[in-house]
Amino acid sequence: LTWRASSRDVVTGLYFDGNKLKEGRPPSGTANLLFPAPTALQNQRNAYAAGPFHGLWKVTDDHTFAPGVVGSVTLAYLNTGFELAPAGGMDVSSGRSVRLSRSFGSTLLTQNVRPQWSVSGDVTSIWRALSADHLLQTGGAWRRVDARNRTQWPGNGLLALDNSATDKRVRVFREGHGANRTETAGVFAQHTIQ
Repeated sequence: LTWRASSRDVVTGLYFDGNKLKEGRPPSGTANLLFPAPTALQNQRNAYAAGPFHGLWKVTDDHTFAPGVVGSVTLAYLNTGFELAPAGGMDVSSGRSVRLSRSFGSTLLTQNVRPQWSVSGDVTSIWRALSADHLLQTGGAWRRVDARNRTQWPGNGLLALDNSATDKRVRVFREGHGANRTETAGVFAQHTIQ
C-alpha cells in the first residue's frame, strides 16, 4: 500500500504472512523406524508470539526536506515461527522399538517463535561544490529479536525404548522453555565525491 501523504511525504505499508503446512513429518532421530505410527508423526505449521499482529508489518515514510535532501524512516515488526505438533496429541505417551522398526503412541512438540522489532532511518544529501558532485549518506538502525523455544514430550514425559529383546529402557524428559533477547544498534555516515 502506497500513499502520498503530502507533497513531501510518501508512506508505504507492507503486510506479508506465509504459512508452510506439512502433515505427517517423521520426527528427527527416527530415520531407522520403517513403520512409524500415524500418531507419532508431526504436523508443521506457523507459530506466533502472543499478540494481535502475525507476519511481517512494515511502514516507511520517505520525506523530501529540500531539493537534493531526502530522508527515510522505517518501522518493522516480524512475528513468525514454526511448530511441529504431534499428530497423536499431547495426552498419549510415546515409544520406539528399534527391534521391530516401529514407533508407538505420540511424539514430541516443538515450538520456535522469533518476534522482531526494527527501526531504521537515513538521510541522503546531494550537492555540487568545488567542481565535484558530493553525496552524503547518514543514518542509523536498531533491532531487537526475542527467540523463544519450547520442547515437550507427550503423556507422562517418558519415551519407552525397545532396543533388543534384552535391552529395554525408558528416557525421562522434562518440558523445556527457553528465551533469548538480542538487541543491536548502529549508525553510519558516508561521503562520496565524484
